[in-house]
Amino acid sequence: MDLETDCIPLVTSHSLNPLVKDYLLQKPGLNKFYSYSADSLGIRQAIQGRSAFPASRRKLISDVIREQYSQAGLLDQKRSGLIDDLNNPNCFTITTGQQLGLLLGPLYTVIKISNAISLALRAEADNPGKRIIPVFWMASEDHDIEEINHFHYKHKKFVWNTSGSGPAGRLSTEGVLTLLKEAFGEQHNLPAMQDFADLCTVAYSKPTLAEATRFLTHHLFAETNLLILDADHPALKREFSPVILRDITDELSYKASRKAIDELSESYKIQVEGREINFFYMADGYRERIERSSTGFSTVDRRFNWTADSLSDELSRHPEAFSPNVMMRPVYQEFILPNLAYIGGAAEVAYWLELKSVFEAHQVSYPVLILRNSVMFLNRVNHHRFKNSGLRPDELLLPLHELEKANLLRHSNLDYNLTQEKAELETWFEKLESTASQIQPSLGTSARAMKQRFLHQTERFALKLIREAKKKERTGDYRVHEIYAHLHPNNSLQERVYCIPHFLEEYSFQLLGDLTNHMIPEGKHMLIFKY
Repeated sequence: MDLETDCIPLVTSHSLNPLVKDYLLQKPGLNKFYSYSADSLGIRQAIQGRSAFPASRRKLISDVIREQYSQAGLLDQKRSGLIDDLNNPNCFTITTGQQLGLLLGPLYTVIKISNAISLALRAEADNPGKRIIPVFWMASEDHDIEEINHFHYKHKKFVWNTSGSGPAGRLSTEGVLTLLKEAFGEQHNLPAMQDFADLCTVAYSKPTLAEATRFLTHHLFAETNLLILDADHPALKREFSPVILRDITDELSYKASRKAIDELSESYKIQVEGREINFFYMADGYRERIERSSTGFSTVDRRFNWTADSLSDELSRHPEAFSPNVMMRPVYQEFILPNLAYIGGAAEVAYWLELKSVFEAHQVSYPVLILRNSVMFLNRVNHHRFKNSGLRPDELLLPLHELEKANLLRHSNLDYNLTQEKAELETWFEKLESTASQIQPSLGTSARAMKQRFLHQTERFALKLIREAKKKERTGDYRVHEIYAHLHPNNSLQERVYCIPHFLEEYSFQLLGDLTNHMIPEGKHMLIFKY
């Protein structure tokens, strides 16, 4: 399959989070909020910073991952060798994570995983003698079920009406196969769709959502070095329990994060505020936030209560019942993994930038922070429209009204922006201001104010010209609208709406290979795949 790819820096996107944009631009003053630059130098420095990762913790994480693969029946020779490598002091990980969406959720989950695989390969090539393994962290403890209980396919939303609650990874998969049969039907003309439907049938026959997600992810990326981790495990929580106890009793993460959040809030919207206590108490079907009470601690619904001593005892006996929230999950991840870099979306990067002081308070290494790539796909029809439109690839990141304007200006002999007229006004007013200032300085000030009013009115008039011209330019607008609608279903990016089946119908399983092979390892780009 012929494939063209354009790579556009995401820093040029109008919609990128301002904090993340300034992070990518390495704005002076922001470097206090992260440890390493998001490049090969940062990776190399992170390797040095992680060189003292405890051997006992390496053994623990390798034992847990081996146990999970073995119980799932997925411990092949390749995975066994990768798990063995984790015990090597020269082995490190690069991690990305995501909630357990049906069919892996929107396509950005696959993009994140592909980015992690690509970066691990690049980092290993750049650092001879080092083994670097990509890890997919299943966010199995998340309990926002409404965020993961649906998928879009063929312009329809399919919803899994589960009655389950609590941690998502422990949910029963009951009802998912019925939903997939409704969405996919019985037979598929395309071999790729039939293969995917068969794979999903096996995956969602597994008893829990975590097991189903692991099975599906493993088989989609079986040819790569990806390892999959479910951190909802008693042994891992037990290792982390001293951090949990200290954070709950001393409110350490909350106190440590205040200065950074206050400083960042002066210029940016804060992504995560954090709480005094940043842990949940968890059981099957149950996950509630822990807070202080008059007698010590309790869940917010008062179902469970502890004194300081009984909380310590409960943590000792049942560490698996304590679940980190969004502020402490990154610390948990970096505590148990010999990790070099975390790959996340813009919202994730923004809240990780709030957390460096929390890592320092718990004496946990802060990783290289990578903004994942984004991806757009132009199918054959819209690729043809794009080539005939004369649009530049970077213009595909514009809002629709800006895209229409760019198209109009390109195909017209008229200067709707009134560039020459504005320049002549500037020249005329400069002369007027000079003359007026010689008579009376305050008159010069009045002339400058009058210039701004005239230029503002001229700009507004130029917009009217463009609006009226658009009404006459129907053919070009149609082409632009079709391209935009294809790239922005429901006025959102494809990667946030569509899931794997939508793309298999057009691109086959080669899509997954294309994603990994054409990734920019260091992320922070919009990749436009044109088939």
